[in-house]
Amino acid sequence: MTGLNRFLLRIATRIAGRERAEWLNAMAAETEAADEESTQWAAGCLWAAIKDRISRDWRFAAAIVLFPILIFVLQFVLFFPVVWLSLDAGLPRWTFVAVFLLLPLPFSFALARSRPLRGALLGAVLSSLVLDLIGVVTFWIEFGQGPPIWFEKGTQVYNMTPVLGWSCSLAVWLAGAWLGSRSGRAKYA
Repeated sequence: MTGLNRFLLRIATRIAGRERAEWLNAMAAETEAADEESTQWAAGCLWAAIKDRISRDWRFAAAIVLFPILIFVLQFVLFFPVVWLSLDAGLPRWTFVAVFLLLPLPFSFALARSRPLRGALLGAVLSSLVLDLIGVVTFWIEFGQGPPIWFEKGTQVYNMTPVLGWSCSLAVWLAGAWLGSRSGRAKYA
């Protein structure tokens, strides 16, 4: 078996989980017997593991995509009221940033409630990426400015440099996932 085949089967094993260990052992044996088409067989095993995991965890996979969309809509709905409230009430400018940075916290918490820590953190990272991509694509469509603009001098995300803003956003997602995973821990003990 080639190194690429072992790598593909190792990824398939991680994705499929312990519940499918017997099935994956059989797939590894089939890969060894496949000779010339062994890499295609291993890639097929990986694809089958992905499809199987999504079919078992479709609610979690849907939440990874739907929560960021809901957060983006909430950010859009809250944008003007928070700005007006900040200006009229004399609140500091960081209030606006704090509201938008902390908005994903309860969603990340809810996302992670039914997962062990590793799965919760992975879901939080993926959701954070989806939310950031929604923002970049929306900006791109609205203003005609592509992704390179995010790395020009003076560009800001959450009133910070893009890397720092996205890092802070990811940290909030991870904190919510950690808290949510810990609060649902009794299921995995």
